[in-house]
Amino acid sequence: YVSVFRRKKFIFAGVFSTLFLISFLYALNWSKYRAFATVEVARPEISLEALETTASAAPSAEALADLKISRLKQTVFSTASLAEIIAKLDLYSAQRQGTPIAYIAQGMRNKIDVSLVSTSLANPASAQKATALQLSAIAFVISFEYSDPLKAQKTVNELVTRFLDQDLKERRKTAQATSDFLQAQIDILEG
Repeated sequence: YVSVFRRKKFIFAGVFSTLFLISFLYALNWSKYRAFATVEVARPEISLEALETTASAAPSAEALADLKISRLKQTVFSTASLAEIIAKLDLYSAQRQGTPIAYIAQGMRNKIDVSLVSTSLANPASAQKATALQLSAIAFVISFEYSDPLKAQKTVNELVTRFLDQDLKERRKTAQATSDFLQAQIDILEG
């Protein structure tokens, strides 16, 4: 083996350096980083029992949280919203030269993951004797995969900010509608 190595050392060195260079370039160009953020879901201020009309038609707290997150996702993950994030954080700069922004936004949407975290996952031992309200979603995790770790984290921060801003807008709209309804009822009773 030693004599073969001495005779063929340049071939071994060439093959080794070629494989090392290829693996180094692969690792450099195709490295992906995933940034995560966990957002806590606030419990409803009005109990679900107060909203129930019939036991069979009552939605569970987890279903309400999932529905609310789904509505927020539709707004935050819209092409216009993702295009703003792409432009603001200078994501996919090479692709933006020749590809329509809608295709880039779709690719970005595929790299974003939103998953619910429920109390049953947080404490499996107590999940067997918990009620539906206790098993509701307590948080959701947003993650984004990108080749630059700093831009991945900034993107997740921007997504979280947009989720929270959209939730605040919806809460304000709901509060205003409730206030208008109650004022109309007061006017009816006074008139």
